[in-house]
Amino acid sequence: PVTFRGDGENVVSSLSIQCSGGSSCVFENIRYQGPIDLNRVFIQCEDLSTYCKVDNCNFASTNVNTGQIASDRTTQARHSVEMNKFVSLFIFLFLLCGVRSQEQITIDPADSSSTTDSKLQQISSETIVTVLPGTYPQYLFVLDGKPPVTFRGDGENVVSSLSIQCSGGSSCVFENIRYQGPIDLNRVFIQCEDLSTYCKVDNCNFASTNVNTGSFIRFGDVKSTSSVVNSEFLFNNLAGENQYLIDITQTINGTLMKNLTFNSNTVGYGGGIIRLSGGATDPHRIQSSHFEANNVFSIKIEASTQATIEDCTFLSNQGSSIYCDGCGTFIVNRTTFNSDTMSANGAMGASLRLESNNQNFEALISNSLFYNALLNGGGGLGGAIYASLTDPSSNLRIENSNFSQCYGDDGGAIFLRGNAEIVGCRFENNIATNGGAIKAVDGYILRVQESIFKDHKLDLSENGAHGGSAQISIAELKLFIEMQHDAISMNLVKAAARTFTSDPFRISRS
Repeated sequence: PVTFRGDGENVVSSLSIQCSGGSSCVFENIRYQGPIDLNRVFIQCEDLSTYCKVDNCNFASTNVNTGQIASDRTTQARHSVEMNKFVSLFIFLFLLCGVRSQEQITIDPADSSSTTDSKLQQISSETIVTVLPGTYPQYLFVLDGKPPVTFRGDGENVVSSLSIQCSGGSSCVFENIRYQGPIDLNRVFIQCEDLSTYCKVDNCNFASTNVNTGSFIRFGDVKSTSSVVNSEFLFNNLAGENQYLIDITQTINGTLMKNLTFNSNTVGYGGGIIRLSGGATDPHRIQSSHFEANNVFSIKIEASTQATIEDCTFLSNQGSSIYCDGCGTFIVNRTTFNSDTMSANGAMGASLRLESNNQNFEALISNSLFYNALLNGGGGLGGAIYASLTDPSSNLRIENSNFSQCYGDDGGAIFLRGNAEIVGCRFENNIATNGGAIKAVDGYILRVQESIFKDHKLDLSENGAHGGSAQISIAELKLFIEMQHDAISMNLVKAAARTFTSDPFRISRS
């Protein structure tokens, strides 16, 4: 997907662009002035282009001798021309892109599954499907190779048991649907797969639904960047094992998830709220979303899949809020983790759990807050973050982040097994049996720069408590520890000598 963006003020002239062969093109804020000649077109979308949009553009005082401003031929997906101005043109232009007629049909839960299926199979042009509220028959409606279809609810009344699959080049949009289960028999309310072109879920509500064996949303092998935005998932119960509210697999481009709310969802063993797997050319993005009081992993990322999580809030979740299980490049930025807990023996990282043996794995955590993360039960590793990056080419960087009032048996805030850099961070009032702020093990490189360690305590009820701010346990005598420009103050350590045997251990200008 490519977006061409002007400054909205200065004139662009004589430019001619063709999108084809699966390309998706958006034109924004362009002020265009001709001339156009020699049968040229400023914007031309054809030959199975995936998607074209013209938004907030101005076309003025243009002489068109032999050509057009916009043309659309043999395209697959829904296009739009929005909020554009066409002023003082010397010829009349009929814009094919975005103004062709949309069919409208209605599906009704009172109809039989065969009647509803017949309506959907007769779709032959871009169509808006009005989804009436009520309980639909237990049936999987498949749209295979269809023109763009928008399923639209009324936003207030409940739709139940509906299950729709888009595949074979179809593009599907789901808007204003308030969905309530049950979902069973491995069904999914929204399933986009098998080279479906585009899927979008916008302004939908999923609440108080029992899901025995299925999901709400599943994207697999989708060609263009799809999205789930402006939606809520509240008080749902997924009883089966290894189930997810949103299951993203095998997408060619990353999926955008933005302005979502997940509150008080319960999932069976091995499942979670969102799963990202199967790899993608671009990272999946989760932005400006809120996760609260969910009982399992909020986000699980696996199979070398890339992910970027920004401007999100995780509050009082039980289970690691984010679990990276062999994921690809991983970024967390401007995100708050507050009062996450895990209660099992040997729990790992109430807020973040990172595990990877991939070569050249890179993880970045920046500008984030970790507060009151708690591991209950014995042997907890890393109150806020557990990181085990076993390949020596991997690296974790944590920068400009705060860790406060976190608790774990080994590493009140962080447990590290792998190379790491900690830069510009503040650790305060964290508690552990070993390593009030950080515990690092197993012969990797740890660099700490321009960071503050303050008021850490050890759980002195435990025998053998060691290391007020940081304890380094060494399995192989290769660990390199470097601390520069750090402030360390008022840390309570058990009254016993502790010998550091790292090779080497360096503190400078601290």
